[in-house]
Amino acid sequence: MQSVGVGASQMRGLAVLELLGAAGLFVGIWSKPIGVAAGVGLCLYFLGALVVHVRAKHSAKDLTPALIVFLLAVIVTILEFAR
Repeated sequence: MQSVGVGASQMRGLAVLELLGAAGLFVGIWSKPIGVAAGVGLCLYFLGALVVHVRAKHSAKDLTPALIVFLLAVIVTILEFAR
């Protein structure tokens, strides 16, 4: 994460955001608004990750994990919104 300018002190906050998003998707099984909010939050989180990787001029190989998770978050958000 040093290559994109994320320090060790910021890692804890980013990890908490990811865990809250995952928990929100789980709670979203029973509460549609929470699931949609969590999905949107995860989409924004991973869109930010993609932007940071592009700005750091990383290769496609380095972008792929963030891109895949972003696309999964978009799909889950659309499915959650549609139910």
